[in-house]
Amino acid sequence: MTAPSERELEADRRHLARTLAQVLKPQRPPLLCQKEYFTVVKLGLAEWAQYTALNLVSDTKPWWRSSGLSIHTPWDTFETDFLNFHTPPSAIAAAREALAFYTHDFRLLIRHVPTLDKGLEPNTSKEVKLKQPVTSEIAITQVTPIHPIL
Repeated sequence: MTAPSERELEADRRHLARTLAQVLKPQRPPLLCQKEYFTVVKLGLAEWAQYTALNLVSDTKPWWRSSGLSIHTPWDTFETDFLNFHTPPSAIAAAREALAFYTHDFRLLIRHVPTLDKGLEPNTSKEVKLKQPVTSEIAITQVTPIHPIL
């Protein structure tokens, strides 16, 4: 039996890549889900760009062809280039603005939340402040044994 030719070996590699792409790839997940998927199936980091490139659809395929990247491109480079090209600058600004509004509204609402030590006797209030409970339930369980003593 003769050893397979270089052409046969290359055909085998392509066949394996297509087979793995069919077996391993999720149903066209977004790029960020690809990372989680590849971690779960324990795919080597060196192959992430290759399998992601196989999953590209619509306007991402022409980007891939014109990007100058190859299937051997490190994942970090692939991800950075992909996100830089496909994320409009206004999306980042809009996200920052939405976060600023959310933070502002949250700070306004938090002013209306009563403090956990309100209405307690001065010594009990002091104990509550020292223990710094996170919830009112924790504050009650911490104060219950202290209150009769004080």
